[in-house]
Amino acid sequence: MTSSEVRDVTRHTGASPLTDLISTCGVFGMFFDPAGFKIPAGVVFTSLFHYSGVLISSGSVLGCLLITGSKIKSLEIWDSIESIVNNGGNKVPCPADVLNELETKHNIGRGVAESELFFAVADHLVGLERDEEGDMMNLRLPEYEGPVEKPRHEWYCFHCHLGKKPLQGCSCCHRVYHPRCADTYSAIKSWSKRECPACVAVYESKRPDKMSVAKLNALANLTVERVRDKNFSVLNCSHRDIWTVAAGRKVINNWRHDWIVWKPIDLEEIRTKTLNDYYRTLEHFNLDCETVLHNLVIYFGSNGLLENKMASGAFAVLRNTLLHAIEEVRICCDCYERSLSKRSSLSFTIPCTNSHKVIWMRTETGLFWPAKVMRKDGNRFDVILFGGNHPRVWVVEEDTVDEMASQSSSEPGFREALQELHQFLNVSSNQS
Repeated sequence: MTSSEVRDVTRHTGASPLTDLISTCGVFGMFFDPAGFKIPAGVVFTSLFHYSGVLISSGSVLGCLLITGSKIKSLEIWDSIESIVNNGGNKVPCPADVLNELETKHNIGRGVAESELFFAVADHLVGLERDEEGDMMNLRLPEYEGPVEKPRHEWYCFHCHLGKKPLQGCSCCHRVYHPRCADTYSAIKSWSKRECPACVAVYESKRPDKMSVAKLNALANLTVERVRDKNFSVLNCSHRDIWTVAAGRKVINNWRHDWIVWKPIDLEEIRTKTLNDYYRTLEHFNLDCETVLHNLVIYFGSNGLLENKMASGAFAVLRNTLLHAIEEVRICCDCYERSLSKRSSLSFTIPCTNSHKVIWMRTETGLFWPAKVMRKDGNRFDVILFGGNHPRVWVVEEDTVDEMASQSSSEPGFREALQELHQFLNVSSNQS
């Protein structure tokens, strides 16, 4: 195995390669020792090497891939080790101590705890050393001497955010996917060329008709500002201190961020890109935002997102705002821009680059009300009503007509809606 290959299967330069780990006589003793893990030796040995892709022949390693657990329990494992050391008078924890801590204080089942701790050791997320007598293996936190040198690819599937089982790396970026996760994408046709679904989506994407790069980035900037206004620090700053505090840890433990997150990115960096017209398509912008979401799940874990108000709130706001923004820009970028801008009520009467059809929809009172069509889905229209606060509703086609003879009504807002409709039609005819 070359030095570069060793770096690919270890978490940082200087870490012992997996071959050293598995050849250390005490390692398997730790897992097979009744005082530690209670997993049959044959099961562990077989599972480990089948799981990681290591091929064994006469005791030598023929090929090696990165062994990786879910990492979602890494923070709990580190917390357990720290708790035992701090509360036990600098006691050095053995595997049994850590497993008990994970069970009693973090509500992690014994089987899951054993598996996660096993792979944490194999992946250098937890250090392993003999005690002074030399007859028992103890656990310690990983050594950290500065920023972790990252391998070619990250450690977690970009789709499901888990690190278990075989992961396939992209030839163009750092992302990895499980084959089954990659199969969920329609863009998978290019995966055989070693280009991941994320890269394929960006390469094959196009800007909406008549939208310039400048306008796309301006809309992306408005979207980012909308999320930043919520003031979630984990979104507005990728610095590891902020993420450490958000996770309820001490700042002195900010090394954890480097071990978990492959590509730190925040909304400020995305905003800077929009100001420099960096993004060429919506998918390009979406990918960076998805990376922020990916990092949140990786660092806090799925359970952590549910338990941590800051993390869960940030995740929900970014995900919902992002999904809404991209869908709305695809429908009509002009309408989306006006919805975010502080403009007068007359802005609704300004025609869009791609014109909107006007229909009349039947209300509950039987009155037909004018509305702009945003899109059609089957026999339903997504419309915005003229007048008032411009409510947006779905209406079935059978409750609409294309033209309407003059009608009068004392219903509140109807006269205003007609005035706004006439203004819209007049401006549209003058521009055509």
